[in-house]
Amino acid sequence: MRKLYLIVLGAKLDRQQVLDYLSDIPNTGGWFYSMPSSFFIKSSLSAEEISARIRSRFGNLRFFITEVHENRQGLMPKDHWKLFYK
Repeated sequence: MRKLYLIVLGAKLDRQQVLDYLSDIPNTGGWFYSMPSSFFIKSSLSAEEISARIRSRFGNLRFFITEVHENRQGLMPKDHWKLFYK
């Protein structure tokens, strides 16, 4: 089952490079971003597995990853909320 994660990148990580890399990994589905230095991604991998892959490719640059659960709120374009419900 795919879970939804929020990944926040440190200033030295390029979002597009990370997205390109993660998009090539099997078991990773859709993604989108609404704010600088962060993006949402669906994956059947665990947060630990995604984290390990980011570290193995980009080294010890700062980032944060967390699973997005049901208790969430915010202001984003309406079509971005659709990923939460797929």
